[in-house]
Amino acid sequence: MNPLIPVYFPFTYVSPATAARLGRWFDRLGLLAPAADASAPPGPASLAWRLYTPPPGDEALLDELEAEWRQWAEMHAGADLAAVLAAREADGPFAAAPAISSLRSRIRAGADGRGADARTDPLLTARVFLRLAHGLDRDQDALGEQLQQVADLERQMRRQIDGEVTAGPSTLGSLAGHDPGAVLTERRLAAWARLALALEAAADVLVTDSPAVMAALAEHVGLLDPVQALSPEEVRRLPRALSEALASGAGTAVTVHGVPLPPAAFLQRLAAGPRARPDTPAGPECCRVIFIGDA
Repeated sequence: MNPLIPVYFPFTYVSPATAARLGRWFDRLGLLAPAADASAPPGPASLAWRLYTPPPGDEALLDELEAEWRQWAEMHAGADLAAVLAAREADGPFAAAPAISSLRSRIRAGADGRGADARTDPLLTARVFLRLAHGLDRDQDALGEQLQQVADLERQMRRQIDGEVTAGPSTLGSLAGHDPGAVLTERRLAAWARLALALEAAADVLVTDSPAVMAALAEHVGLLDPVQALSPEEVRRLPRALSEALASGAGTAVTVHGVPLPPAAFLQRLAAGPRARPDTPAGPECCRVIFIGDA
């Protein structure tokens, strides 16, 4: 991967609202995808996406595995999916869960259609998980849009009945402020990092908008110190808006944090999970994590 392009992480789905928020700060971002059939997310024309994907050839298999995982989750009302994923080894065979005979036999027969056993492909677990996470993020975004539409209709009805718009919240609730990174955060980070390592996507600038992800990163690498000013090289590479935001002081929607690890070592630590003992000592700040919050 070209390290000059900041990479959005640890997500593969980008909603139009998120793309618009990111587009206020960046004109080009990298995006990882677990399969080669991915398409660039919608968003402002000013924001160009550079997709990084695995080689093509197994998209149909991933679709089937995702569908069968979804079927299992629906059969169990979704209550046990997080527990099952949390109980499995990060690179363990998929046959350990869920209890779907067709999924189990498919994995045992071969993961990639060429006779290889699933246990020889440690990326299979990560890629299927990322597909599931992508679908969950997409469904949550669609649900949020539907709730907003119903809330707008509710306000119109109140206006017609009361003659004015009431300022109270909708009785149906809202997904505003929902953080997709708060769902299976550690698993999401580990899966994304394993895919990034496989794609040699050791970018030295990572961009996220998830408070839960920032909290998890602090658990992995310790306190992430805010960067008060970008170096001349970073000013040349990154959008001027970032430097101007840092110079303006408090009250901005963006913060830049230093990571005391080289890019590949940072990804390896994320891929190993929070319980793994770090085998790479901290050193000078080599990576940047840019957090885009709400204005």
